[in-house]
Amino acid sequence: MSDVALTVRQAAEFVGVSRDLIYEAIGRGDLVDVAGEVKRVRLADVEAWLDTHRRGPATRTGPDC
Repeated sequence: MSDVALTVRQAAEFVGVSRDLIYEAIGRGDLVDVAGEVKRVRLADVEAWLDTHRRGPATRTGPDC
């Protein structure tokens, strides 16, 4: 497992989501806060979390398709 720790902002940018979503994931226990006052999460944990939440390409439906 990687020892690299990301700030919430770095994790959000890496995944392409909002910081709020990362904070929510930490609150649910999906990601573990590995630091103290400044929240940090392990890169390997972020990658694993992303893999479990990744969705396939969106399928367009409707009259314009």
